[in-house]
Amino acid sequence: LDFIDERIESIQIKIILGGFFIALIASVVCLYISRRISRPIEEIKQGAEHFAKGRLSYRLYTPEIKEMASLAQAMNYMAEQLESRIQIITTQRNETESILASMTEGVIITDIQQRIININQAALKMLQRKTFEIKNKSIQEVIRNREIQNFVRQTLEAGKTLQGDIVWHNNDPHSVFRASSTPLYGADQKLTGALIVLNDVTRHIHTENIRCDVSMKK
Repeated sequence: LDFIDERIESIQIKIILGGFFIALIASVVCLYISRRISRPIEEIKQGAEHFAKGRLSYRLYTPEIKEMASLAQAMNYMAEQLESRIQIITTQRNETESILASMTEGVIITDIQQRIININQAALKMLQRKTFEIKNKSIQEVIRNREIQNFVRQTLEAGKTLQGDIVWHNNDPHSVFRASSTPLYGADQKLTGALIVLNDVTRHIHTENIRCDVSMKK
């Protein structure tokens, strides 16, 4: 019995030591596998943070794990497409700004609430305003002219192009603007605002009046 007890105790010690070594090996293997999986996930997370901050030129490293590699490639492709589209939009915006700046006609763009979201230098000169005084403010706040206010309101309410002459009494002598307004629609075909173009025809009307006076005297 003493011999059997010694053998059992020896076997128990071997089982405990073997279990310990197996647990240790299993822990090392699990740690290796978890790090192999978690490292690409952490890199993808960091890449997503770069993309969220607008650093779209950043590219993710393609990991060895097939599923992770597919995800990293998809995110790189997404960033590439976004960067390309943003560049296109920026170029188009710069072109639009250049066109507006070079126009002699005054251009005002409002949203559906009649807030001015864009205006060119010609319009600012006609209305005798500064950009900081007028941008993102409503027509009623910054343009004290009932004709212009009604013109914009009618365009947004009717949803169609309007034309007419507007007398601007802030100048001495007063100015006459030939106005044309066009409703703006979004991709969903919903009305988003209005485009107003002002053309100063004061000299033209003055010349026509002089011509008419001369004709009547003859």
